[in-house]
Amino acid sequence: MPPHAIKNQGPMGTFCFHRPFLMLSALAAIILIPLESNRAGGEQPKWRRISAAPDPDAEGPAEISLKSPEHHAREARFLAAMNTNAWTMLPDTQTGETPGYVVDGYADVKGWAFTGTRLVSPPEQGYWTVWQESDGRIRIESAAPELIEDRTKVKWAIAGFGGILKNSKKIVKPSKVLHPRTALGVSHEGKRMVWTVVDGRQPKVSEGVSEEELAELMLESGCEDAINLDGGGSSILLMTSEKGQLRIANRPSGLLPRPVPVMLGIPAPKP
Repeated sequence: MPPHAIKNQGPMGTFCFHRPFLMLSALAAIILIPLESNRAGGEQPKWRRISAAPDPDAEGPAEISLKSPEHHAREARFLAAMNTNAWTMLPDTQTGETPGYVVDGYADVKGWAFTGTRLVSPPEQGYWTVWQESDGRIRIESAAPELIEDRTKVKWAIAGFGGILKNSKKIVKPSKVLHPRTALGVSHEGKRMVWTVVDGRQPKVSEGVSEEELAELMLESGCEDAINLDGGGSSILLMTSEKGQLRIANRPSGLLPRPVPVMLGIPAPKP
């Protein structure tokens, strides 16, 4: 194992957290984390990787409420975590007005979000999906409606705006539109996962990247398939430091972390 990697033994096997490395390219601050899974054979217990905030109104219109990224990570005991699904805010039940991005605000999640025990949001046309199968492999596809009928085949699922790589080929059109971005990619038949968070909207610090540049970045990091997750002010990466302290590894465009409904994380081993 390289000296810059952190080895974590969890119930799903061994994961190597290669310390995030920062690159500056065209004023884009980029953090990439490759995670390699060496899964042993045999039946594996469930490993929670999705943190989803509670449903605030039961049978009401909201699927979920918003929580701070730090709250998600602490509650789920994550060593590392990043944002995932996009969402829309719902109007305040008292005033009828749609609030800003506030903790405990009501939201509707876009695309599939499944914790392994709770279906937060069903698959939705137009949103690509990432999920982990029962054998531990991770897949990225444009749709997976048949899997929702048999949840035993899926350990967790999240969704993003769309695919940017498929079979090592870029599938996005050239663009000069720059934004903060969050992406997830896979390779080695779904046994290797790469998280990428790109800062942006910060003149002279980081302007962000286009979808095409994001796809190129994921391709250069060895990904075969990759998805563009929610970005903008939601793009955030949390990492545990060498001293065991959870910290924000990137610089969110709003400077303060935006509350989010769902996060993908790598949990700490049970004591």
